[in-house]
Amino acid sequence: MYRILLVDDEANIVDALYDYITSKRPDSFDILKAYSGEDAMRFMESMRIDIVITDIMMPAINGVDLLKSIEARWPRCKVVFFTCHDDFDDSYQATNLKCFKYLLKYEGYENVLNTIDEAVAVLKDEVYGRTSTADRNSNAYLSGNMPQLLFEYLLQGEVYSSQQLQGQFRRLNLPFDSRHPVFNMMMKLFDQTGRMSYGEKRACLCNLASKLDLELSTQVNVYPYIAGSDSVFWFVQDNESQEQDVSVTVKGLLELFLSERKKSEQYKVEFVLCVNLTPWSFVADNYFVLNNLFTESFLKEEEILYFNNRNYIRIAIERIISTVFQAPGISTEQERLQAYGRLEELLQQTENLEEDRKLIINKLLCYLKCQEAYENSVIWRDTYNAVTLLRKKEDFTLYQLWDSMENCFHFIEKNNVHAIVLKEQAFIQQAKEYIAKNYEKNISLTDISEHVYLNPSYFSRIFKQQCGINVVDYVNKVRVDVAKELLRNTNMKIVDVAEKVGFNSSGYFSNVFRRYTGGNPKDYRN
Repeated sequence: MYRILLVDDEANIVDALYDYITSKRPDSFDILKAYSGEDAMRFMESMRIDIVITDIMMPAINGVDLLKSIEARWPRCKVVFFTCHDDFDDSYQATNLKCFKYLLKYEGYENVLNTIDEAVAVLKDEVYGRTSTADRNSNAYLSGNMPQLLFEYLLQGEVYSSQQLQGQFRRLNLPFDSRHPVFNMMMKLFDQTGRMSYGEKRACLCNLASKLDLELSTQVNVYPYIAGSDSVFWFVQDNESQEQDVSVTVKGLLELFLSERKKSEQYKVEFVLCVNLTPWSFVADNYFVLNNLFTESFLKEEEILYFNNRNYIRIAIERIISTVFQAPGISTEQERLQAYGRLEELLQQTENLEEDRKLIINKLLCYLKCQEAYENSVIWRDTYNAVTLLRKKEDFTLYQLWDSMENCFHFIEKNNVHAIVLKEQAFIQQAKEYIAKNYEKNISLTDISEHVYLNPSYFSRIFKQQCGINVVDYVNKVRVDVAKELLRNTNMKIVDVAEKVGFNSSGYFSNVFRRYTGGNPKDYRN
């Protein structure tokens, strides 16, 4: 899904353009709003932006300044100037910078939407134009010409001094600096058919790694270590300055790579990204953690998991529970036994033993509550009661859950059609809870989907299917419902109510309020 940033110091222009695009193309784009050049810069520093539609004449950071920063940070981002001025500003012409297109505001919003379509087409052509080069480069990965041995030693825990490691980098002509930390991520390929040979999996993996390497190397220094037939471990450093957050760059490029990649019914890929930079002497630990965080998930789409290596244990616990226990009709008995074993091992490593035990029990109880369709079943009721009793114990082991939980799993497996729905419902519920806690903030589709660890496109689709409303409309409905309560029960000014529920403009708030209630906020209060 392409991400669009709307920028103008006139909030009504941004809000109206946002409404127009979302009404014409619901769930087609992830759209962000910025009411100043400074706000836009913060977005550009924290995530990938594909298309920027911006005014030129703004206080402090103007459109020209913004374009300069974009060219340095996201060179393939398409910038569209949307302005009231008939002529280019002299300062813009002097820079010799190029925007994608120059539009006049009085020409209407339809031109903006057409320009977005043109920009998307160009972005896709750029990606596919690089595909043939990547296909040729994939042979290099298969032939073993890359200096894998050094990185294999590093991942096995071999210790080098900074000088020794830098000498190895120079000898092998690798673009890394041993004095600076490194960013790590891991890609894993899952055979969905169970029929792919070792050679087929490895060829497929190397082809994907080559294409992603070509994408990443345009902005960072990168080396993909091929680990067997199904995984690639990446070493990444910024190629210009250590001050830039390389994780943001990698995250943005990876999202774009996944959104443009042709999906395969034969296999899927998953990624785990460590958001912390790591000293070279600790990359072996990162490799162990990332490799163990992978659980062959039961999601229908590719997934990116982001984790902080300081709390990876809790993330791993959450992931195992969400992929196995919330979809009993899909997981096998062996997979569930393995999951119990992994959870037990993680609990032995945690410093917050009691807290994480409670986390597991609470998650399982939430899962059981989702089975209300079966609450008349003796099996369901007995299982729920058994888990509830365990909640009160301080020294239970996960294996004590096995007998009672397995009875419930087997019962639900007979109703396999409900299993995927239940899993999706769990994700939707998590998203709704996140929205309920953060509606007053400028949250986007990406923010919400990342919270539940789902691909934005996949999340958008299942949300619409389950709720009958798209994500943007749901967020606005929540905001309007809260606003109605404030209007009825407080003496807050309408402008303050608008700000309280997450609207930067009282005019835009009134328009949205009217759309959902049929009247304006003032009339509603009276």
